Parts: sequence; structure tokens; C-alpha cells
Amino acid sequence: MDSSFFYARQAYEIATRANSPQLALSAADALVRLYSAASNLDSAFKYLQWSYAVKNTVYSGEKIKQIQRLDFEAKEREREIRASRQNYQSRLRIYMLLAGFVALLTITVILLRSNRHKQRAFTLLQRQKNETDNQRTKVEETLRELKSTQAQLIQSEKMASLGELTAGIAHEIQNPLNFVNNFSEVNEELLGELVDEADKGHTQEVKTIAENIRQNLEKINHHGKRADAIVKGMLQHGIPQNY
Repeated sequence: MDSSFFYARQAYEIATRANSPQLALSAADALVRLYSAASNLDSAFKYLQWSYAVKNTVYSGEKIKQIQRLDFEAKEREREIRASRQNYQSRLRIYMLLAGFVALLTITVILLRSNRHKQRAFTLLQRQKNETDNQRTKVEETLRELKSTQAQLIQSEKMASLGELTAGIAHEIQNPLNFVNNFSEVNEELLGELVDEADKGHTQEVKTIAENIRQNLEKINHHGKRADAIVKGMLQHGIPQNY
């Protein structure tokens, strides 16, 4: 096409300088056809006017009608080209609108599905969270019950141990205390006899009774120390402070 335009213009300029109307007319007609085919209507109309001017000088009557017919055909071709272009642009706009509508519809469907999936996921997570909270609440209640039961068991064991310890302490201390009480009662009786024998002037009996009282006091002292040793031994081994 570029070469066609170039040689057609060259032919038109050479024919014009050579004062050859027929050759100039042929070149002008060729340029009109080329510019019309290229949809360059302004240039086609310009060379069409030059063609008319040349034809007016060369042809008369019938030739002028032919030129007018060519002008009409050129204008009709121009109108067809414009109509075709407008139709193409209209179709293009319709296609673009349809494509935009399809794209918008597709995006809407995708967003709706995504939103539905998100709602389902949120509902599932919320349900799992509620189940987890309920299980945690049950576990906490069970743990509190276990701690309470454990505390009660510990307290029961402490009380049982305290009872056993108290019984053991009482048993260990009771024996030496029984000896102390018994020998104290015996000494009390011996003191009565001692007074009676002293009033009678039985010196030897008084001495015998006094010796028995002394021996009993030694036994009382021995068993008192024994009870004291038991208590100290328990304190040294450590009696639990909670008791």
C-alpha cells in the first residue's frame, strides 16, 4: 500500500508538470481508490475534487455525469464505511458490555460461594468453640470435685493418723503414769503407817517404812523420767504441726 500511494502521487505530479490531463486524471482516480480503501476520506475527497477539475477541462456532458456518479459512489462508499465503522463500534461496545456483565456475574457467584463457605466455616468453628468451652467447663468442675474429694481424703487420713498417734502416745505414757500413781498411793498408805509406828515409838518399824517410802519414790522418779523420755522422744522425731 505504501508503494502504491508513493507511485500514484509521483504519477500525478509528473502528469501535472507535463500538462497531461488524461494521465493526471488516471493518477487522481487511482489515489481516490487508494485513500478510500485506506478509509482516509479527507485525502480521497481532495483527489476526487482534483479529478473533477481535470475532467471538467477534458470531458463534457456524459463525462461530467460519470464524474458525478463516481462522486456519488465515493460518498456512498464513505457513508458505508462510516456506517460499517459505527456498526463495528456498536458491536464492540455490546461485546464489551456483555463481557463486563459476564465477568461481574462470575465475580458475584465466586463471592457468594466464598461468603457461603466462610459462613459455614464460621458456624463450624463456633460450634467447635462451644463444644470446647462445654468440655472445659466439665473438666474444671470435675477437677474441682476431685480436689474437694482429695482434700476430704487427706483430712480423713490426717484425722485417722491423729487418732492412731494419740492412742499410741496415750498407751506409751499410760504405763509409767500407772506406776507413778500406784507407788504414790502406796507411799500415802506407808506415810500413815509411819506416823502410827512413830507414835508407838517403834523406831525400827519407822526406819523400815521410811526405806520402803524411799524405794517407792525412786520408782516414782524412775517412771516419771520414763514418761518424760517418751514425750521428748516423740518431740525429737517430730509430731506433725497440723495435728
